[in-house]
Amino acid sequence: MKIAAVIYKFFPYGGIQLDLLRILEECHIRGHQVTVFASRWEGECPNYIDLHLIGLRSCSNHYRMLEFSRKVNRAVSAGDYDLVFGVNRIEGLDVYFAGDNCYDAKAHNERSFFYRLTPRYRVYHKLEKSVFERGGRCRILLLTPGQQPVFEQYYHTEPERFVLLPPGIPKDRCRPDNADKVRSTKRMELGLKDDSEIMILQIGSGFATKGVDRSIRAVASLPAAWRSKTTLFIVGSDNPAKYIKLTRKLHIEDRVKFLGGRNDVPSLLLAADLMLHPAVNDATATVLAEAIVAGLPVICSDVCGFSSLITSARSGVVISSPFNQNELNTQLAKMLETPAQLQAYQDNAIMYADDADFFSRQKVAVDFMEKVVAEKAEE
Repeated sequence: MKIAAVIYKFFPYGGIQLDLLRILEECHIRGHQVTVFASRWEGECPNYIDLHLIGLRSCSNHYRMLEFSRKVNRAVSAGDYDLVFGVNRIEGLDVYFAGDNCYDAKAHNERSFFYRLTPRYRVYHKLEKSVFERGGRCRILLLTPGQQPVFEQYYHTEPERFVLLPPGIPKDRCRPDNADKVRSTKRMELGLKDDSEIMILQIGSGFATKGVDRSIRAVASLPAAWRSKTTLFIVGSDNPAKYIKLTRKLHIEDRVKFLGGRNDVPSLLLAADLMLHPAVNDATATVLAEAIVAGLPVICSDVCGFSSLITSARSGVVISSPFNQNELNTQLAKMLETPAQLQAYQDNAIMYADDADFFSRQKVAVDFMEKVVAEKAEE
């Protein structure tokens, strides 16, 4: 099977980017040929991928995406591919990986009427419609159950075109038998003297959408006795400059550490006492599932696609919309001041992870892609 995979920009440590690599690796394991079309690729590209970079001339982001869509379609048409698989909404896809929530819903619920008259809206709506419009042929891989009714509401997409994927968590995120040893070693490496110091972890590239400012304000709001022994570690690829400025304004620059993108996430999950993820917008928030399998309690916002897993696992607190900073501040202080509850959340997470399927996303995705190719061949 010859697969053309499409991603606008690839950068290390992004959630959608990692999902794409895992799916394409599964394709390679099964003997399929993989070609990737991208406008930019940062970091190392696996040797099993035939990478084609698409040059773009447009200045604005929306016209660049439209140009990307058209150029990819021309390239794919000349390549005799069995399947076109994309993680961005462009025209001509056979299968779309829904790593982002519905754009049209956001445009109607969070923007004014005049926004929907702009060229930006018209372009992004056109591209999204090409994927989801009723009567279309593109099949959609959903990451969370809540996505489907929204897309159906705005585009009347046929229900049979959707398939729900399980969470895609690497096996190395599982809590190992020597978790306590890994925890103590990593904490020493991070400069934490003993277990009396509290390590809060936030993971995610794109600090604005992940709510990093909210986490910083929550730590700053802690009572002095707790704040003095609590450190927030932020992992992800983004420019931390304005967030460092915020820590200085709130006088907690010594309580917040920016670690950048990291390859040691499994041990960081074990080293931490609590995860914060008060995202402004996060279609999946896969890190929440990673926290569960590692046994790490969580406080997150309900806009995260996997926030329902935290509720099902009873492994933390979900902040309801509309977001209220005071509620996050209160929940954080309450959780730190109640060690027994923190331990209960950890125990609940470990028990839930023992029974749930957290690991087969890429296998289910490629199974479905093979099914679509077989159906196309029959037609």
